[in-house]
Amino acid sequence: MSTTAPSSARPHQVRGGILSMLIFTAVFTVMVAAGKSSVANYSFVQVVFIRCAVALVVVGVITAFSRGGLAQLKTRRLAEHVKLGCLMTANLLVYFLSLKFLPMNVAVLLSFTSSLFITALSMPMLGEPVGIHRWGAVVVGFVGVAVITGSVNGLLQAGTIFAMASAVLSALCWLTVRQMSNTESSLSVTISMLITTFVLTGIALPWFWTTPAWEDVPVLVLVGIAGGLAQILISHAYRLAPSVIIAPFNYFQLIWSAIIAFILWSEIPTVRMLAGGALIVAAGLYILFRETRKPKPAATVLQGEAG
Repeated sequence: MSTTAPSSARPHQVRGGILSMLIFTAVFTVMVAAGKSSVANYSFVQVVFIRCAVALVVVGVITAFSRGGLAQLKTRRLAEHVKLGCLMTANLLVYFLSLKFLPMNVAVLLSFTSSLFITALSMPMLGEPVGIHRWGAVVVGFVGVAVITGSVNGLLQAGTIFAMASAVLSALCWLTVRQMSNTESSLSVTISMLITTFVLTGIALPWFWTTPAWEDVPVLVLVGIAGGLAQILISHAYRLAPSVIIAPFNYFQLIWSAIIAFILWSEIPTVRMLAGGALIVAAGLYILFRETRKPKPAATVLQGEAG
């Protein structure tokens, strides 16, 4: 999780924030690729369980040795942490399920629609007014989704439905985090989400478990390691630098996904994907631009971070 860095961030902090974001995009895309490889052979419930179990170890160790240690995990808002954890559990499940049906490039592109849903839901959840400019950007973004899928029937395909459901749930997660950010540390939020998802998927695991083949174990573990490191990196990035500076670098995910998808599955972006993706990216960047024009510092909008 992240909070908006102070506008007085020093130049070396800004550079560190940008570097952290760039590394995050690469690590997160590796997680997506490993996840897609894993759900081809194993249940999405099992993959999410292993992802959270391994990530919990990674984040827990880093937390224990960070400034403040485990004391950062103290909270008086346990019920809200559980609610957030349930939302993230549902988000991860449908996101990894979408990877089973969609090409990697399409899944990554559709995940960036979370910023559109954040804008649409910020009024009912946070009481924030959404002007005509941002509503227009939301419409443009969803036109981009229609272009990618190609038709109304394309929008109703299982993979697209799961990916869009993940984007909605991701938006609900980040809006909930914004409601909690005045009292909760990013590490406490991250750990609580991992624990909740670990417990809930663990309860369901006996019905979905398949003993992994030895050659698949490294890939399954990689999903968790990359997922845990991605959480730490994006939190670090937003602590160091203002969101208006580093958020656009999140779109480097599209470059990494194009490279990895081509290497692993020979995926080549189509003209339709490029056109629709351009509309989604343009809409997301315009929403971010409008956020920076508010009288108060804009809350962080995390785009394309579903998994």
